[in-house]
Amino acid sequence: MPTDESAPRGPVPHAAPAALPRLADGDDGATARAARGARLAALPRPVTPREIERWSRAILPRVSRTFALSVRVLPGDLGRAVLAAYLLCRIADTIEDAPTLPAAHKAATLDRLVA
Repeated sequence: MPTDESAPRGPVPHAAPAALPRLADGDDGATARAARGARLAALPRPVTPREIERWSRAILPRVSRTFALSVRVLPGDLGRAVLAAYLLCRIADTIEDAPTLPAAHKAATLDRLVA
């Protein structure tokens, strides 16, 4: 995550956690992308990079015990980059490990994660 000095100009859209819509047979993901765009457009305000970092640091102890202890000692941009990368990997791992999701749904969800 960028520091306030190196942050891109303009607001970062607020992406509140929400259930991902299931893909219907033959759906290329356009419906899910449209639904996600509609949710983002309806949000009250954008969030700042500082708010994103604060949320990331707050959520980390809930998803990791030992990593949460060690990431705190990494300096500045390195710490923010490692934190963001770790949380993205945790999201992917959670999707992959979901025992009730069919493999095709997991693949489609992971594709949307990186889109």
